[in-house]
Amino acid sequence: MDAENRKALRQNGVIVNLCAPVDVILERTANGGRPLLDNQTKAQVEARLKEREPYYADNDFSVDI
Repeated sequence: MDAENRKALRQNGVIVNLCAPVDVILERTANGGRPLLDNQTKAQVEARLKEREPYYADNDFSVDI
């Protein structure tokens, strides 16, 4: 995510991160509609989440779902 977007979010609201296990994410997106997740293997989704971890950690609240 762009640094300016993160800054704007931080200044203008509360950031909530919704966390789900990879298997749940894959199950919920199995019918498509999520272009970055369509046709992705579990390993690919895990790698994407790991790559984005620093951004997801920058929040006010984290909710496990």
